[in-house]
Amino acid sequence: MRKITLTEAQRRAVRFEKKSEMLADGLIKYKRDNGLNNESLSDALGLSRPTVSKLLRKEQGVSLPVETMWLMLELADIKMTQKKPEEV
Repeated sequence: MRKITLTEAQRRAVRFEKKSEMLADGLIKYKRDNGLNNESLSDALGLSRPTVSKLLRKEQGVSLPVETMWLMLELADIKMTQKKPEEV
């Protein structure tokens, strides 16, 4: 079987896609657990309903303020970990 090598850009895109899916899944769970609809979730996040819909559909290319991203990570119960710098 032939080995496929991804470029750095492709690897980054795959990581971003996985993180977007984790975030969307966490927001969907938060929305369900708290009995929210898209409108109330968008109000809580300070985002428009179309933007929240795009996030929940795991669409790519949604730009968000940093403060909103931190709030979303908190609501989605996603813990951030810091990678240790590799030794040179």
